[in-house]
Amino acid sequence: MKNGSITFIEWAIGGGALCFHTTFLIDAIRLIFLAVVLFISGNVVYYSQSYITSDPYADRFIMLVFGFIVSMFLLVVSPNIVSILLG
Repeated sequence: MKNGSITFIEWAIGGGALCFHTTFLIDAIRLIFLAVVLFISGNVVYYSQSYITSDPYADRFIMLVFGFIVSMFLLVVSPNIVSILLG
């Protein structure tokens, strides 16, 4: 990417009358923030493996961390209030 450039990604889910369109924005600042989120979340998962090996709900914790990552991605790359609230 060049300095000051923004990439728009449009995504359509469904078809016909039940088609949902969404747009994502990607630029340098958003990529840096997403890298920080992935770094911190990855370290949480890595270091928690030694703490929750005997926990019967370890899979639930990993899924909660994954849900956090997905919601942060939606929050960062969303251009409108509806998708930000979904995130």
